Amino acid sequence: MINFTEVDKATVAKLFLFHVFTIGLSNYQPFTVIAEIDLNRVGYFIVASFVGAWLLSVLIWKTGKYEARYSSGIKETEHEHKEFKL
Repeated sequence: MINFTEVDKATVAKLFLFHVFTIGLSNYQPFTVIAEIDLNRVGYFIVASFVGAWLLSVLIWKTGKYEARYSSGIKETEHEHKEFKL
């Protein structure tokens, strides 16, 4: 199974290689478009996509009530640990 992080690493690596190889090919149109991509903005996009994916998963978890639906039925009880002291 391909991980989201692995896809991000591969995308950044490909963009970086395009930047390196397009120095000599600056007159050829497809390479100039790719070479003009700002890698800092790509990094911000990757971070924003991670945060967005995390927020979406929390929203799905809370609205879908997965904790109540798939819990094992164990109820928490109020108690104190008297033997353990720091």
